[in-house]
Amino acid sequence: FFYSFGEGIVLEVRENLIKLCEKINDGHYKITPDCAEYRMFEKWITDEQIAVMMALTSMKPAFVPVIARKAKMSVKRTKEVLHEITDIGLVVQVVVPKVGLEIYLLPPYTPGIFEFLLINEKFCIAHPEIAYAFHQHATTSQIEHAPNTPMGAGIMRVIPADRQRARQQVPRGQRRSYQHHALPVPPRAPHDGRGQRRP
Repeated sequence: FFYSFGEGIVLEVRENLIKLCEKINDGHYKITPDCAEYRMFEKWITDEQIAVMMALTSMKPAFVPVIARKAKMSVKRTKEVLHEITDIGLVVQVVVPKVGLEIYLLPPYTPGIFEFLLINEKFCIAHPEIAYAFHQHATTSQIEHAPNTPMGAGIMRVIPADRQRARQQVPRGQRRSYQHHALPVPPRAPHDGRGQRRP
């Protein structure tokens, strides 16, 4: 079926994308063509990318040959698509250099895909709907969950980061590994002995 996407724009609902969103979502939110979790992908994700992501299981390590078999694609093409979606920020890639082994994981929406997409500045400039979708995800999508979230376990958190280091380019293959996304936190100011922090 079709639905309206903004003024005068009508798009066909992509059932394979609905299924991918439900897979990433893992039952946390209701997926519809109007939800943030769907609309962030709608205009740019390809059917090949969807097929490869559908061959992954949330946060469970997977190897290229297994992914290729599930996606019904050649190993060569599967690897190319995996590199594409790793660079975009849709999957986590872990490389074992000594043996040339590549392991892939499908992260959740948050913390995960949204954060990885939002630090991909060029991609977000080309696809501004991602930033709008993140705002909707952090607000509208959380309405049912927010009242049951304990104090201190907030849905979204702010992590202090050194802007200069956060913008440094990381070589492909390390980029989506969690260990390479540990952002530096400014050191605490020392106490002056009276409970006050010195500037």
